[in-house]
Amino acid sequence: MARAAWIIPPGTQNKTSNVTITVTDNAAVLTEGEVVTATCNNKTFTSTLHKGKCKIYSTEVGTYTISAGEYNTMLICPYYGQFSTDIYSGVLKVTCIESGGIDKTCQVRSCDEEYNFTDDYSLTQTFDSSLELTFMGIPTGKYLITIDDRYRFFKEITSIQNINSIDVELKQWLYNHGSQCEWNTGGWMQCQCNGSATTRYTSNSPAWYSTGAYNQSTSFTDSALRIYQKCTSQEGIRRNSGGGVMYACRAIVSSNSFMGTIKQIPILMSKYSKTHYTATKPLTIAVRTGVLNNENTNTSTATVLISGTASDIDMNIIEADGMIVIGQSFYDAGYGYTYNGSTYNGTLEHSSHGNLNYELTSDITEIYLV
Repeated sequence: MARAAWIIPPGTQNKTSNVTITVTDNAAVLTEGEVVTATCNNKTFTSTLHKGKCKIYSTEVGTYTISAGEYNTMLICPYYGQFSTDIYSGVLKVTCIESGGIDKTCQVRSCDEEYNFTDDYSLTQTFDSSLELTFMGIPTGKYLITIDDRYRFFKEITSIQNINSIDVELKQWLYNHGSQCEWNTGGWMQCQCNGSATTRYTSNSPAWYSTGAYNQSTSFTDSALRIYQKCTSQEGIRRNSGGGVMYACRAIVSSNSFMGTIKQIPILMSKYSKTHYTATKPLTIAVRTGVLNNENTNTSTATVLISGTASDIDMNIIEADGMIVIGQSFYDAGYGYTYNGSTYNGTLEHSSHGNLNYELTSDITEIYLV
């Protein structure tokens, strides 16, 4: 028979426990004699497990963190009295919201801070017509949920109180409305971004040009990958002494802005038939191999395997793991004018006839493989 523990706060007389916590190891994940601790309001109380159960006598009202070995659970004691909890109460419910998930296997595996698999937890189940699976005895930590060896999802359990759950869409997410999906991409980085905006006059005399305005950026908002480009080039005035010389003028703008995955996609690209993205403006998306994406990478890099401007791109790839690049290149030679100069020891003057303006803001809200 368990005995009540006496708590002796400094400077006060003895008093008995006002909270009794019963901890039950229903999943048999602990060993006999395992030390179980309960912490609340910066106070810690302990007991040991005997035949899958123990009682902890304490004095605090509030939220308790109960730990035994690698397992953690939480228990709320809103008043003094008797309370119970299961040490295996880390329950992960996985729900597939697409009927195509029937008969597909679902594996839940623990992973470290870098999303590499560990042996702390691993369990595989198969979806039936209910499309709902329950995984018991999950400690706090990071997990990868893999469906049919194709679709990978990340879940971080920071505290265990009731049920942690995840809804699964059969899409291999690479970016999803603010989430950079680091476990599949390593995150996203700015790749090649440059441009120019000039007004150029060429003739039999040496060429002359003036510079226009150019601005570009790539950024990460709360809900999108954003690509912004703006180029303006205005025709100017060209004066030159001479006669009988033909002059030409042209406004020119060009820009490149690209984003790419930091790492290779950690699963074979050959498993997927399409790459899909949703954005506010059309862009080019490419799958490539070779060295990791860097500041010189774009959708025309030599190691690109396949690319396209449609929102759904047929893969047809049998290569090993690849990387994704997305963005846009733009070039416009703009207005061209030709004039004959016929003055003698005089000046040929050409006034402005117009300019080129190019501006694009594209918010990419999702990128995934199917």
